[in-house]
Amino acid sequence: VAICDVNPTLTEKINTMLFNYNPNIFETYTYYNPLKLVNQLDQENFDFFILDIEMSEMSGIDLAKKIRERDILSPIVFLTSYKEYMEEVFQVQTFDYLLKPPTEDRLEKSTNPICQRIR
Repeated sequence: VAICDVNPTLTEKINTMLFNYNPNIFETYTYYNPLKLVNQLDQENFDFFILDIEMSEMSGIDLAKKIRERDILSPIVFLTSYKEYMEEVFQVQTFDYLLKPPTEDRLEKSTNPICQRIR
């Protein structure tokens, strides 16, 4: 799982929630700079992505477009504090949209169908 958010506290929380979901399923890679994740897309295969929308180097939506340009169809879950992005994020085949701060329940509701799809 690739997690891209500029907030280390939030990324650690997401890592912990994914570990609590099932410690044997997920190997997470955390990126605080979306350009670094773009550079890894040709070297790593991610089962799904959790992306912040508002980042200084590149928006999460633009990052999702880069992911889709590489014909990567893995699910994308967006994290944001703003509801107004909802329509725009679904144009890049978004799997889900979580408002910050995410809760374990809400992340689990998103993760269950992703795990079923990956299997």
